[in-house]
Amino acid sequence: MARILLLDDDLVLSKLIVQSLELADLGECVHFDALQGAYDYLEGNEVDLAIVDLFFRKDEVLKKKGGLTFISKMRQIERKPLPIIAISGAFDASFGVHLKTSAKTLGATAVLSKPFHPDDLVSLVRRLLAEGRTT
Repeated sequence: MARILLLDDDLVLSKLIVQSLELADLGECVHFDALQGAYDYLEGNEVDLAIVDLFFRKDEVLKKKGGLTFISKMRQIERKPLPIIAISGAFDASFGVHLKTSAKTLGATAVLSKPFHPDDLVSLVRRLLAEGRTT
């Protein structure tokens, strides 16, 4: 059974993502809303795939360290190739093309624009997990 790490500060969306992945029987999805919790979890646990929001807010202020930091660090320390899906509502903004390029350059396997349909995420996760098992 796959273990999926979700890093997103939007609790409503995160709950929907966790439910969608578990209903699709894709494995266990563990959610974190802050970088440190995700890093601490990875100290003692392996995951098969990560879904990472690129921007985090606290009190409506954009935090300096978000998903791009996490992706970069994961690519530096990973023990095995880890598929990473970058998600963000900013992909559709004027700087969205640059953000997608940055996410891919830092190591995101795929990008998905918010809002997205849960079935699109489920299909992408299913494909990336299958690819990971065959390589």
